[in-house]
Amino acid sequence: MTVGERIRKFRGEKGMTQKELSEKAGVELSALQRYERGACVPTRKTLERLASALGLNILHLMCAYGGPITLPPEEEDKVSHPAHYQGAFECIDEMVALFGVEAVKAFCRCNVYKYRYRADKKGGATDIAKAEWYMRKLMELEGAGCGLCKDEL
Repeated sequence: MTVGERIRKFRGEKGMTQKELSEKAGVELSALQRYERGACVPTRKTLERLASALGLNILHLMCAYGGPITLPPEEEDKVSHPAHYQGAFECIDEMVALFGVEAVKAFCRCNVYKYRYRADKKGGATDIAKAEWYMRKLMELEGAGCGLCKDEL
């Protein structure tokens, strides 16, 4: 389920129209429509406003499994700073330099899917946390989303 599909799902569950949500969140109606269609990816700031307007934690919109994932500190460190990634640069930043932003965005999308897909079969909360890490990185790489939405410029 995409971010846009989750926005639409939760908006429907709250009984809100697109216009009501856009006004409550301070997001242009046309931007919200593009998010829900999957034509744009909202910035983290916009996701926070939408989540707040829906009475949700932002992770409800970012993660198909719902609420925030909390891990013991030693497990969180394995997600954010795995032992096999050493050096002056983050591996993913080197990938951007070597392969370009679009390739790394595709890589992030694949990893979000992979970790969500296998979470209940293999890594549990750690896999969900990894999926969320890749989703945050994807959102960071998307920068201002599609660039067409006024609230993203």
